[in-house]
Amino acid sequence: MTVLAAALVLGLSAPSISYDWQSVAIGCGGFVTGITPHPFKKGLVYARTDIGGAFRWDDRDSRWTPLLDWLQLPEWNWYGVESLAVDPYDPNFVVAALGTYTNEWAGNGAIATSTNQGRTWEVAKLPFKNGGNMPGRSMGERLAVNPSDSDEICFGTRTDGLWISLNRGKSWSRVESSLNWPSLKGHGIAWVAYPRAVPDHHSEIYVATTSEHDAIRVSHDLGKTWEILPGQPKGMLPHQAKFTRFNNLIVTYSDKPGPNEITSGAVYQYSRVDHKWTNITPEQPKEGNRFGYAGVAVDVRDENRILVSTIDRWAKGDTVFTTTDGGKNWTSLQERSTMDPGWFAYLNWHEPKPKFGHWIGDVELDPFDGNHAWFVTGATIWQTKDLNKAKLGWYTQLDGFEMTAITDLIAPRTYTPLLSAMGDLGGFRHDDLGRSPKGGFFSNPIQYTVTSLEACPQKPDFLVRVGFNYKPETNIAFSTDEGRTWAPAPTSPAPGLSGGTVAVSADGKRIVWSSGQGSMWWTEDQGQSWTPSTGIDERGFVAADQFEPNLFWFKRESDGALYRSVDGGKSFVELLKGWGESDRTIQTSPLERGVVYIPTSKGVMANRDGSDQFVAIGDLTEVNAVGLGKADAGTTRPTIFAAGHLGKWPGIYRCTDGKTWTRISNASHGFATVRVLEGDLRQFGRVFIGTNGRGIFMGNPAGKL
Repeated sequence: MTVLAAALVLGLSAPSISYDWQSVAIGCGGFVTGITPHPFKKGLVYARTDIGGAFRWDDRDSRWTPLLDWLQLPEWNWYGVESLAVDPYDPNFVVAALGTYTNEWAGNGAIATSTNQGRTWEVAKLPFKNGGNMPGRSMGERLAVNPSDSDEICFGTRTDGLWISLNRGKSWSRVESSLNWPSLKGHGIAWVAYPRAVPDHHSEIYVATTSEHDAIRVSHDLGKTWEILPGQPKGMLPHQAKFTRFNNLIVTYSDKPGPNEITSGAVYQYSRVDHKWTNITPEQPKEGNRFGYAGVAVDVRDENRILVSTIDRWAKGDTVFTTTDGGKNWTSLQERSTMDPGWFAYLNWHEPKPKFGHWIGDVELDPFDGNHAWFVTGATIWQTKDLNKAKLGWYTQLDGFEMTAITDLIAPRTYTPLLSAMGDLGGFRHDDLGRSPKGGFFSNPIQYTVTSLEACPQKPDFLVRVGFNYKPETNIAFSTDEGRTWAPAPTSPAPGLSGGTVAVSADGKRIVWSSGQGSMWWTEDQGQSWTPSTGIDERGFVAADQFEPNLFWFKRESDGALYRSVDGGKSFVELLKGWGESDRTIQTSPLERGVVYIPTSKGVMANRDGSDQFVAIGDLTEVNAVGLGKADAGTTRPTIFAAGHLGKWPGIYRCTDGKTWTRISNASHGFATVRVLEGDLRQFGRVFIGTNGRGIFMGNPAGKL
């Protein structure tokens, strides 16, 4: 089935107003799983990510353009890109396999094709799942366009064998024989490759499964029959492969799909002339220095010039090896490189200088410039134009490339525009929304994931964050200077306590922590001592009233039941049965005493008069996030922002009168992975959107950005 992507949102009849949207700058921040430079169009480069979609480098503007922001809420699972490929002879054609998870709760994947470099797409839905954020996500490419016949595209799936399209991706059929190929469950086919375009290779396809034995097969008749390549290495998984100028095949191997748990690997060259395999491994993994090999790049002008990357080499740090004699001799680039993060200070990781890289899942050479190379990491893209020099300088160009997973946002009333919490990088104080924060991410302690960030309503210079750290005793921290500096709590309520949500009383005297382990604790001496709250023994979301110091709320994650505390979090009592299992946070009103807003499948529920009675606001349903901002002129109630459905129309909506909703998202900005909404209390109409993979967006009524 083929659907024009724009048609997914054409004809929206929900009331709407125009908004301008821009990204809040951090600069990448997540795992870039592949880089694809176009072989015959200078300056055209694509990148795919595990949860942040795909991007195109625009040489003229020197920035990255996101390609999947049109996805709407129901298509959230398509933001992970399993694979991406281009037509070598048509620079306008690009194809991507979409789908983030293969878990039971995730929907099926899709194949998207574009004839204008990703500006618009056609989508063919698939009857199986893709795994852009599953183990083995830097394997590939699983998609390949036949350079001798661009109508033919092959896709190696994780769960359903090899699929082929003979009409440029409009329709697909399965190669039935491929269902019998051995592979690791849930990982399927690792990559598909065609030899370079020559007349006698029209029907030749190479396919590698995630099998330790007889993994690589070749077909000479468009997949009707297959041969196992004889003599191939055993006991490892083929991670990536590239053909050299004269069609030798270079294959990297690892013993696990990665990017974690890899302990061994190798690099081999296969000669298509004499069908022999040669071990050209740069460095053999060994005890105390375990790792595998992942990325591979070959010079289109020089048969003997090859680059390969290590992956999961924690002992010495990942590196890129290069050879100019076909693998007889290799040199590591890590030791002779300097790394310049530019504006993106977080890449220093609060050290004097950045490390070379980790999770180097891919490495590529510029087809037009032998000095120009890229490699990807779990946080960014590095590139150099000094590859032939004795000393290499690597730098970043990340403008427009945002792919962090946001867990919480604060738009303070009196100081910096924004504070953020997120996975992998912890969080930031954003003094300039157009530049990556110059102070880097929060430190002292460094929490690799902050799950909740809260400011005191009446003393907003005081903040608390909770999350996960490699040192369990530092999973909660405080700031008394608006998030500029931090200090860990003196004690932890219990050993290993982490994650969850945190709330600060209106006067700042009490902190209540609902931990990720299901226990609730409170302190009134900033963590010198802790006391367990009663009435709560499950995970959920805690929030403090912004006027009454003794009033706290809690929503249970398992069933959405609502609890209330009137003694400062010492004890909680169930107030309402829930609206179903929920990972949706709750919001207390910044303008109304005792009022709380709750996102549910039935809509935004609120006790608008501060009573115990909760009613739905308007007709919005399937709400997964709610935020509150400055009141409109003539009203004292906050502007409500919500992600949900008005009838059959998904989107981000705004309510200013307490009863009607207006759509502020659009066909170009669907915010499919919205996770957090935060209204601005200083500027009417402004909203911040925290996504699960595309970072932070700021929206303003059109013309007021």
